[in-house]
Amino acid sequence: MEIERLYADNALKINEMSEMATAIVREYYDPVIGEAQNTYMLQKFQTPDSIVGQIEHGARYYFFKNNGSNVGFMSFYPRNDAMYLSKWYLYKQYRNSGFGRECLKFIIEEARKEHLVAIELNVNRHNPTQRIYEHLGFRRIREEKIDIGDGFFMDDFVYRLDFNADAERLKSLVANGLADDDIKQIAYKVLDGSRITDDEALALYTRADLGLLGMLAFEIKRRKSGDKVYYNRNFHIEPTNVCINNCKFCSYKKPKDDPQAWELSMDEILHRVAVYKGSKATEVHIVGGVHPDRDIDYYCRLIREVKKIIPGIVVKAFTAVEIEYMINKAGLSIEDGLKKLIDSGLQCIPGGGAEIFDEKLRAEICPEKTKSSVWLDIHRTAHKLGISTNATMLYGHKETYAHRIDHLSRLRKLQDETGGFSAFIPLKFRKENNSMHDFGEVPLTEDLRNYAVSRIYLDNFPHVKAYWVMSGLETTKLALQYGADDIDGTVDDSTKIYTMAGVDGKPSMTVEQIRQLIESVGLKPVERDTFYNEIK
Repeated sequence: MEIERLYADNALKINEMSEMATAIVREYYDPVIGEAQNTYMLQKFQTPDSIVGQIEHGARYYFFKNNGSNVGFMSFYPRNDAMYLSKWYLYKQYRNSGFGRECLKFIIEEARKEHLVAIELNVNRHNPTQRIYEHLGFRRIREEKIDIGDGFFMDDFVYRLDFNADAERLKSLVANGLADDDIKQIAYKVLDGSRITDDEALALYTRADLGLLGMLAFEIKRRKSGDKVYYNRNFHIEPTNVCINNCKFCSYKKPKDDPQAWELSMDEILHRVAVYKGSKATEVHIVGGVHPDRDIDYYCRLIREVKKIIPGIVVKAFTAVEIEYMINKAGLSIEDGLKKLIDSGLQCIPGGGAEIFDEKLRAEICPEKTKSSVWLDIHRTAHKLGISTNATMLYGHKETYAHRIDHLSRLRKLQDETGGFSAFIPLKFRKENNSMHDFGEVPLTEDLRNYAVSRIYLDNFPHVKAYWVMSGLETTKLALQYGADDIDGTVDDSTKIYTMAGVDGKPSMTVEQIRQLIESVGLKPVERDTFYNEIK
């Protein structure tokens, strides 16, 4: 990436930036605020004379280049304790890439030169690019309604990235700690907001003190979401546990003639959905076994019927494993199959089926399952089509730390490419009622170590979820001190995946119980929808 500063006396460059601004801003905002208001804003803020005036009043404009060609621009100026980022536009193909992170590193360095501690910016509340800022670590701090003249208003969210708020204090704690010099250098790097390498992640897994990991992971969580912990009102539908796959770690799959097997009919499924009509549930989570006889048309109809019963509910459905089977069965491409599901009402895809990406280990523990490359390609395509997804990793079985890092690395690279993942969810192997029973289960300390390293390594994931149904309530509380900022939802005793693997209790919590759990560790409970919009 190359950077070129723009000065007020360079008329040619000023005109070039004005033209670029018009092209990019049209692409960003015409669909969001309408052509008329956008035209007014361009005439007021992006003409050559307007840019010159802003520069003369202290704004700094920069071109960003890739291989000599302009791909975006940025303007900013100091305001209070922060560098205010008044404009930051990249052409579409660069928005979700690592290029955005390089731009951000540049402005952070500029802010540090002036002893500022944060970056702030305004984003229109309807602008889908909010997700980009969240993935880069910004958190929403307030709403603003701005009168820009001629009867036009901007309804904005203000985002803030604190990159130095507690860094010096925490660096002092690290310096006075007992960690070796290599671990201290990695810790300083994390506190400076820099990305760690695979080798550094391995060092954290194998040599870092658990307390240090917790401190670093919680600081990253704090920078991304402050003291907030998210939850939602949801319920699960599991149509069947009959499955074509034979995963060795699975306690859920049963043969058709097993007394613990079930195959809910369409009517039975819809009856369960109808129970929630008129409730405050915002999401239905539909996953199950890969049934050999059910095809994409069946599941498209299911989605449509669910939406008829509760039109406003978000349908988050089908792991990549289920999607691959139904798409292949229909003879469709991944993109065409996903489009068919989306046209029927699919709005989000869960992260299940990822397990562990290492191909050799995957062949041992789930040989028939969707290949790692296909899982990633399904999520990549979903992101391209505007569908957000989650990602998971099954840990605590035969995998090594190197396997975990390889898995996280593939996720981080895809997130750099698409920006489409909302949350990462570590899933612990549970030993009961499956053929990998003899491997046992890893201790609580390993759970917390894995949460922390995942939070540190996945710097471009906005959220890490401690799925309370899997981890249990006490571990969930601790995970919130080790980088997690989401605990999932009410669930309402509607899933059997983990209870069949030996997790105690019925998976159901009221909103009040969820809020009490979060408040008990000194954090702020925030109800969200599927897409992390806060529900007041």
